[in-house]
Amino acid sequence: MRQGLIIETTDDTLTVLLVVHGGPGYPLYPIVKANKLELHKLFTVCYWDQRGTGMSYVDQSGARYSIFRGLKDVLMNRHYQLKEKINILKGSVLSYQSLGKTMAHMDLTKLVTKISIPVYIIHGKIDYLTTHTQALRFLNQLTAPSKKFFTFENSSHPPFIEEKESFSLY
Repeated sequence: MRQGLIIETTDDTLTVLLVVHGGPGYPLYPIVKANKLELHKLFTVCYWDQRGTGMSYVDQSGARYSIFRGLKDVLMNRHYQLKEKINILKGSVLSYQSLGKTMAHMDLTKLVTKISIPVYIIHGKIDYLTTHTQALRFLNQLTAPSKKFFTFENSSHPPFIEEKESFSLY
């Protein structure tokens, strides 16, 4: 299956930030552009349109998407070298946002207790997709080399839109 990936950077030696978001039908890239968030000046940003989203949308007549199917897509992609696949999988599997749907059906605090890379959660205080309490509880029980929780008091799910000035300070 063909999938969409947009890569933006000002310097290809910058750290890679894989943005796995959306789906079905909610690609993040147009929202980032419309709100003039310039992550590409800080990172080499890869916006991956997951199955059923943006450039990766194909009418599959009811086919279901899961995080495991998305990870299989990464593994099967011929354009990545093995090291890149491993790095993408590490980031994707452990990404808080990617686990949102899983959290709705199981207790993430029991499923993921340790992550070997730094963890940063950016969260709106009034986000009801994944509540502030759930996100904080997850981070508090997590063992990681470093971890930080950024709370945006007047935001729901997209603090980079709802509190642009505060977001840009980080």
